[in-house]
Amino acid sequence: MRVVQVNTADRKGGAAIAAYRIHCGLRDISGIDSRLLVGIKVTRDASVHSCYGTAAGYRLSRLNHRLLDRFCLGGVFQLPPAPDANRLLHSADLIHLHNIHGGFFSYCSLLQMARTIPMIWTLHDMWSFTGYCAYSNDCKRWLTGCGSCPQLTAPGAPTDRSAWHWERKKNACRDARLTIVAPSRWLADLAKESPIHGHLDVHCIPNGVETDIFCPQDRTALRRSLNIPERAYVLLAQGDARKGSGRLTRILGALPEELRRSVFLILVAETVPPELLQLLGAERVQATGYVATQERMAQLYGMADLFLLPTEADNLPNTLLESISCGTPAVTFDVGGCPDVIRHMETGYVARFGDNGNFAEGIGFLLNHCSTYNKMRERCRTVAMSEFDVSVAVQHYLKLYDSM
Repeated sequence: MRVVQVNTADRKGGAAIAAYRIHCGLRDISGIDSRLLVGIKVTRDASVHSCYGTAAGYRLSRLNHRLLDRFCLGGVFQLPPAPDANRLLHSADLIHLHNIHGGFFSYCSLLQMARTIPMIWTLHDMWSFTGYCAYSNDCKRWLTGCGSCPQLTAPGAPTDRSAWHWERKKNACRDARLTIVAPSRWLADLAKESPIHGHLDVHCIPNGVETDIFCPQDRTALRRSLNIPERAYVLLAQGDARKGSGRLTRILGALPEELRRSVFLILVAETVPPELLQLLGAERVQATGYVATQERMAQLYGMADLFLLPTEADNLPNTLLESISCGTPAVTFDVGGCPDVIRHMETGYVARFGDNGNFAEGIGFLLNHCSTYNKMRERCRTVAMSEFDVSVAVQHYLKLYDSM
């Protein structure tokens, strides 16, 4: 079976990492010839193909996208793929779409191919059934046709064509041989409710993680390598605004003072915000800079007592899968697909969405209850191995491929 995966990139961004993991897992299966077609190729993997082929083609596509994006016309009038990429698509027995809203692909052209070639679309956010946004937050216009998009009201925002896109996505999906996959129950429920995808088969297949790479580490040795105080509580977090980095100061500020003085924060970012430096002190917070490899990221999870993800909106974050696979419980909000991975008081603590104080309470509870915490570490690894190993996801996809 010749399968062509389509995604914006191969290793850049959460959706790319999830798609590449599935692609690599399929490459290990006898009888499956999986190729990955991307706009941005980072790896040297020969099974990954660039949709524009040359540097000049890439630059032209970026210029085209910037011009289209000013008028909110991206995703329809994109430049066609290079001839080699086009032949790759048309030679497929099955096409597997992932994230295609990066300005490299036309959703209209791809979905038109689904009239003759079976197609799966794994959703990594809400974009496939909205007129513009990846996450609608409190807006429900995606249920009725979009238009008057709240995310397109700021000065300098692109022209609001959200209703126009919504209608075109609906028409494109109407006659397509298309099956929808959502990695989280939250997103699967929304897809079923959507007028664009509601008539299609919708499956829930969680993303996978390489449990052989993301595994428990020698915490003591790793902490010594960073000169972390021996008795400190080590917290790991991301310096990403959409992942809730702006809340970290308020959350950590809500910790009891005695506990806060025992915290050492590792921030996956280039620099530490001044407000965090002021709160914790320069000797109690450290930025990692760019983390180049999965192995290094696994070490960061492995040396942490807790991973913090106060995210504003998310599908099924790779970071939560990676954290529990390393045996590190997480504290997160009850938002999107986060509770699919972090089961309250089983693999971490799920705080009320937007409640910084409740998030801080979760941190304090887990750090102050050693017996519960140690059992939780074991449970994290068990759940990761049995439910979220990438091989589990690959087997689910193989069954779906065969059925189609």
